Amino acid sequence: MRRNTLSRATAIIDAADDEAARNRELRRLRAEIQRLEEEKEDLTRRLGFVERELENTRAKVPRGMSTSRFRRVTEALNDALDCASSWRSGPSSLIGGCAP
Repeated sequence: MRRNTLSRATAIIDAADDEAARNRELRRLRAEIQRLEEEKEDLTRRLGFVERELENTRAKVPRGMSTSRFRRVTEALNDALDCASSWRSGPSSLIGGCAP
């Protein structure tokens, strides 16, 4: 009879340890989610800035002017915006898409 009580007590302790481990993991995951949400907000702000700068730059260049340098810069900015737009739709859309 004592042996049965001992194994039941061990099972209760193991369950408590498992619950504590689950709670620690849950706290860790919540902190990671918070960090990722803050990073997303920062990247969204930065993306908005780049989009506004691109629009301002386009507005400053006369219509007929198309120098090769301006075209390369515009293409690079457009590529960056496409990559950032992919980021907005989720990390899975970035696989194989945006080169550093």
